Amino acid sequence: MTDIIREKANAKLNLTLDICGVRDDGYHLLRSVMQTIDLHDDIELCPRDDGVSLELVCEGNEASGHDTIPGGADNLVCRAAELMLKRLGEGGVGIKLVKRIPAAAGMGGGSADAAAVLRGMNRLYEMGLADEELCEIGVKLGADVPFCIVGGSRLCEGIGEKMTGLKDIGRIDLVYAKPLIDVPTGRIYRMYDEEGEANAHPDNEGICRLIDRGGVTAEELSEYLGNVFEPLVERMHPEISRIKEELIKAGAAGALMTGSGPTVFGLFKDSESAKEAAEKISRVIGKVYAGTAYTTG
Repeated sequence: MTDIIREKANAKLNLTLDICGVRDDGYHLLRSVMQTIDLHDDIELCPRDDGVSLELVCEGNEASGHDTIPGGADNLVCRAAELMLKRLGEGGVGIKLVKRIPAAAGMGGGSADAAAVLRGMNRLYEMGLADEELCEIGVKLGADVPFCIVGGSRLCEGIGEKMTGLKDIGRIDLVYAKPLIDVPTGRIYRMYDEEGEANAHPDNEGICRLIDRGGVTAEELSEYLGNVFEPLVERMHPEISRIKEELIKAGAAGALMTGSGPTVFGLFKDSESAKEAAEKISRVIGKVYAGTAYTTG
C-alpha cells in the first residue's frame, strides 16, 4: 500500500448537450460530447488506521466556492470514498482537496473530484479495479462521474454510463466565464420537461465525425456547439447572452453555456487571444469569474 496518492481532477465542458428521453424512474437520457480541459482540482489521499474512517480537508480560492461545498453525505468526494471503503471492507482515508474549478458552474467540479477519489483509492489500496468497474461505481454518484474517470473527448449517452471514445482534438484555447449567479440543476430539468422540447437539438453525429477526422480548429468546432438548456437559462439570466456576445466580440470563434450553467466558454485561435479576452470579460461584465484553459486528453 502506498503512503500518499495524488490525482488531478480535471474540469469538463459540454461541447453539445441534448436530452433524448426520460426513463421510467425519472432519470433523463442525455447525449453529449464532453471534453476534458486542463483546469483542475488537486486530490491527495493517504491511508488511515487510527479509527477515523474518513477525513476531508478542503481549501481553494474564492472563485472555487470551497467554503460553500457541503460536507458529509452531500459531498461527492465523501460519497465516493465511502463507496470504496465499503468495497474494501476495512481501513480509512484522509483526503486533502485543493479547489480551483468554480463550484456549481456546469464544469463538473464535484464529479471530477469524486472521479479522482475513485481512481486514487483504487491505487492507494491496490484494489486492482479496471476503469470499467470504476465507472460502474461512479455512475451511482452522478452522470458526469464516469466521463471524469476516463476523460478525453467522448460521446456520452444514457445516464452517463455509455461512452464512445473520440479522437483527441488536441489543444484548443478557451475562456470560461462564470457569472456570480446560482442555477439550480433540478429546476432547469423541470423547465425542459415543461417547455424545452422545441429547443434546437445539437448535431451530435456531425461533431463526432468532425472530431474523428482529426486536425480540428476552433472555427470548425464552433459550428457544432449546442446545448438544449441554454435558451432556458438565458431567459432566466440575461447575463448568459451578454457573456456570449462579449466573448464573440473579443474574438471567440464560438461560445456556449456548459452543462446546466451558468458558465459560458468561448473557443479561441491561440492562448494570447484567450488571455486578452478573459481580461476584457472581467472588466466589461463585472460580477463574473473568468479564466483561460485549453482542451486536453
